[in-house]
Amino acid sequence: RPQIELKEVSIDSMQRCVDLYNHGLLVVPPLPRGEVLTTLRLAYNQIMSIEDVFLTGSRYPALTSVDLSYNRIGSLEGIPKLPALKSFDFSGNLIENLGQ
Repeated sequence: RPQIELKEVSIDSMQRCVDLYNHGLLVVPPLPRGEVLTTLRLAYNQIMSIEDVFLTGSRYPALTSVDLSYNRIGSLEGIPKLPALKSFDFSGNLIENLGQ
């Protein structure tokens, strides 16, 4: 699958979800600010750093579900406190460091 770079992503306001499943992403594109975002799906890409995903984690207080499964992430270092988070799937990655 070809690798692509997205410049901007929008939130589906009806589903309150950003779904970038299997897009060949190497990095996470800038996500829009929003209190409505509850679900972030980034599974089956080529993302290597979890810090890129959560650079702006505090901007998403309603985020309840994150799917980062089957990427190339080697460390869980850099995950911010996400108070509403209920589901975090990082299966199928190359995790060697669970972080703090």
